[in-house]
Amino acid sequence: MTSRQFVKERKFDIGLSGFTYTDDRAKVIQFSEPYDNSESLCQGFLVRSDNTFTSLDDFNNATVTVQNGSVQQQYTEQQLHGANVRFVTALEDGALELKVGKTDSCRGKCKSGEGFLANNPELKLSDTLFAVSDAIGTMVIMPLGEPELLEAVNTSIIAVKDLWFIYTMVK
Repeated sequence: MTSRQFVKERKFDIGLSGFTYTDDRAKVIQFSEPYDNSESLCQGFLVRSDNTFTSLDDFNNATVTVQNGSVQQQYTEQQLHGANVRFVTALEDGALELKVGKTDSCRGKCKSGEGFLANNPELKLSDTLFAVSDAIGTMVIMPLGEPELLEAVNTSIIAVKDLWFIYTMVK
């Protein structure tokens, strides 16, 4: 079960793990204001260090691992028509498949992929990126029909963003 499903079924009050908005998701969960826009702008690939892919066309006939139900799955389906797609439940599983040679690449947000590089020198982020159709950003998710919770989360996000803005201006 994914974090979105846990939130939808009210097993969790909120989900805070780089969630991005889609119309389909908004039918079953509600989204906060964005708290970070940097991750949604860079949608790339983890590949092995010796990988030479230089364009999306190079992924034709390659095996691409992607998290099932993710925005990255949507980009993969829209832009990699010739790839062999393998689905995993978590980015970590895709990175492991990449390390052991079960896949040629693992789809993810660039920022998420960077976390794997420090402990996995045999991997790198590909220079090839998806053309992104939205720059909405990452958001907190919560069950539908919780206006007080949504207001509290949005108030907190705005306060932190305001403090960050003041900090960066003073710095």
